[in-house]
Amino acid sequence: MIISIIAFFAGIKVYHNVKPGGSIFSTIAQVLVAAKHKRHLHLPDHDDNYGAFYDPLLDNDEQQRFPLTNEFRFLKKAALVIKDEKIDESSRNPWRLCSVQQVEELKCFLKIMPIWVTSIIIVNIPIAQQGIFPISQALKMDRHFFGTNFEIPAGSISAITLVTTGIFLPLYDKIIAPGIEKITMKEGGLTTLQRIGLGHVCGILSMLFVGLVEIWRRDLANSSSSSDGVAPLSVMWLAPQFMFIALSHVFQTVGHTEFFNKESPTGMRSIAKSLLCLNVAFASYVSSIIINVLHGVTMKYG
Repeated sequence: MIISIIAFFAGIKVYHNVKPGGSIFSTIAQVLVAAKHKRHLHLPDHDDNYGAFYDPLLDNDEQQRFPLTNEFRFLKKAALVIKDEKIDESSRNPWRLCSVQQVEELKCFLKIMPIWVTSIIIVNIPIAQQGIFPISQALKMDRHFFGTNFEIPAGSISAITLVTTGIFLPLYDKIIAPGIEKITMKEGGLTTLQRIGLGHVCGILSMLFVGLVEIWRRDLANSSSSSDGVAPLSVMWLAPQFMFIALSHVFQTVGHTEFFNKESPTGMRSIAKSLLCLNVAFASYVSSIIINVLHGVTMKYG
């Protein structure tokens, strides 16, 4: 820790300091408030009446400039200039009049939300679940490794996810991706949305396999004469679900990182990158809720 602090302060003079441009959260709030206050106004009939909207020059030349679009038309009212409204930057009320750039940045943020929300349920909940139910399943299965005397610890079964990830990543980079690239004639072989979609498919397959194996395990446990409820079923039948989870995690992590970087405005990219971590956090809470609900239902109805 001490060495890292010293290294940080040693490089202060060579850091590229970017002038703060304001909080993105305040920008979102300002656009929503301004659009609400102007909700009774009518938008111009044609977009050639562009002068009716507040669109000043950007202070930062590196910032990407967005043209006015027709998506989420109600948000366009936040940039609509009304009579006697001050448009000078020093006297403008940011909670009543926003720039076209602010409106379009919020639109970009709203457009990526469906992709972010679906990944919480389809991808990250299976990932969050892998440390809970599979261990309980493994404790009630035959954990001897392919008939040998060696017994696999129940908590170690999730290591299949790490092994699959370690094997698949170099195979994908060196063999699979170049092969797909030759077929699709696209850089990387697959688009970001296709990678995210593959992650979703693998997440669904993992949960489907979990359900089928659990039905099989319970039927064998109920029909067997074992007093401890251990089913005569190899614990390696849990391997496919961990393999699908690993593939889902690989595709959705890479896909989401590229998607957020490409689709997010320049001022939102730091926030967009944190959405991936926030995705995992929300999935953990949703996973806990699902477990509590299932526990309550099974305790009541059996």
